[in-house]
Amino acid sequence: MVDQIIKTNLLGYMHSAHAVLPISKKQKKGILINNISIGGWMPAPYGTAYTASKFGIRGMVETLQGEVSDYPDIHICALYPGFQKSSGIEHAANYSGIKLSTPPSSFDPRDLAKSIVEVAKNPVDSSYQYRGI
Repeated sequence: MVDQIIKTNLLGYMHSAHAVLPISKKQKKGILINNISIGGWMPAPYGTAYTASKFGIRGMVETLQGEVSDYPDIHICALYPGFQKSSGIEHAANYSGIKLSTPPSSFDPRDLAKSIVEVAKNPVDSSYQYRGI
């Protein structure tokens, strides 16, 4: 179970960056948007593998930002959204034995979608407006 979370969450992002960055470097421009999760900043109790993967993605993003610093038109962007109002958590795999539900303070996913479009149009390294803190 843990290896599946790490493979999907962390290695999926790493493989994507590995595939995209050579193309961006060749054309001397590009935007890589990483929709990470508030889990990249705040640990999630009973979600150790999830939290570790999200902290890992955050570390990857910050490292890649340094690696492309000589390319002013290549942007490695990160969004850290909080919980979204959706039924996703009710349908997700749950091995904790605890009933999970979407918290009342969740965000409208349309706002996150708008933020992703805004970052694509005007890339910034990180957007914290949806951290939920």
